[in-house]
Amino acid sequence: MNTMLLRYALEVERTGSITRAAANLYMDQPNLSKAIKSLEESLGAPVFKRTPKGMIPTEKGRIFLEYAGNVLVQIEEMERLYQPERSNDGEFSLFMPGSFYLNLAFSRFVSKGLSGKMGDVRIREGGNQEVLTGVETGEYRLGILRFPSCLESFWERDLAERGLMGEVLLEYEEGVLMSEKHPLAGKKGVLAEYLPGYVEVVCGNENAGAVVGGF
Repeated sequence: MNTMLLRYALEVERTGSITRAAANLYMDQPNLSKAIKSLEESLGAPVFKRTPKGMIPTEKGRIFLEYAGNVLVQIEEMERLYQPERSNDGEFSLFMPGSFYLNLAFSRFVSKGLSGKMGDVRIREGGNQEVLTGVETGEYRLGILRFPSCLESFWERDLAERGLMGEVLLEYEEGVLMSEKHPLAGKKGVLAEYLPGYVEVVCGNENAGAVVGGF
């Protein structure tokens, strides 16, 4: 049975009028009348009683229309089941490690009004594994990883296994920040072996760097 005929019949029931139903369905009244008649002929029984007060469902017609409404709901649910996931077009979503320079960069991005050209902006901070999971599941469209260069091959394999693509945005050397009066300030280079014994301030992120303070 043509589902359009079911939609036509339900609209006639809702409005109680062929004329009003035809207007709502953007079709000519004679064509709608023919469609309802065709439906009734296929069923072998009238769905509506034509009265001076309008179109009124018959006893069997009322039961038929109830089933018709349920059928259309189920069809719409099946169609939604196989429709592709709604994309986040118009939204800029980014998962990145927590850092002052990234926060500064994207606060400037937003303040310059560039975000308005992309719609809503959504940014979240987390570790590398959280970032990868967020992008892999489609919750976020972009992600930023931060890691030592010696681990580059490890993260490249992880990206490939997840079916993700990446490119290098920035390379930098690790450093320490300290007072001019700090005992290490006069050295030409600060090696890791120099650091034990000094206070270390670390962000709550496994990928964040350390800051050595002169306390």
